Amino acid sequence: MLEGYALLDELFRSFDSNEQEAERIASEIIAKYCKDYGLFTFAAFSLAKIRVRKKMYRDAIDLVAQIESNRPPSIVFDDYLTSELAFYKAQALEGIGDHPAARESYTQALHYANQSFNLPLARRITLHLATVEQAQGNHEQARILFDRLLATASPYEPDVTASALVQRAEIALSERDLSKVKELLMTAIDFRQKAHNLGHPKSEELSKASKRISELGNAA
Repeated sequence: MLEGYALLDELFRSFDSNEQEAERIASEIIAKYCKDYGLFTFAAFSLAKIRVRKKMYRDAIDLVAQIESNRPPSIVFDDYLTSELAFYKAQALEGIGDHPAARESYTQALHYANQSFNLPLARRITLHLATVEQAQGNHEQARILFDRLLATASPYEPDVTASALVQRAEIALSERDLSKVKELLMTAIDFRQKAHNLGHPKSEELSKASKRISELGNAA
């Protein structure tokens, strides 16, 4: 069993730096230690995240389903893990175009992220949920979610903030609310400067957002 946990440590260390190696190790743990639910869960969830990144959505859905169906009654997931499982499942469901199921999983993920007081995760989930609502034509709900996200936006998450700003500006433009488009442009510029001052590597995402929002305003 110690070998299994040594492999798990290797998996965690290689997850961000060597995706191919992480994928290999996770598959090995799943094959060798399928009866150890702890090892299996960590490995299967890591592999599910990789599958989502590689857009192998049905594989990711199957892996999350295995984690959920194999869970012994004596084991209760904490709110954070429950949220993350639902979040990645939702991304995979969105990836295959099942927006109603994705919306349900994102809603569950957001509930548990809030329960665990994980604001960065909650903001990222809110972005995805708002995007799905928009795709389904639920523009009012999407607007509410984008506004909620932007009310707690952080310069430490410029990619999330940038995407929310652009999509909210598109809604404002569709409503002919040009004052809101201008407000969002100024917010994007402000957040871009804050992210730049922090030295965040993704601060340019907010520059792109500013440019896109400006284009939307000029096109009106």
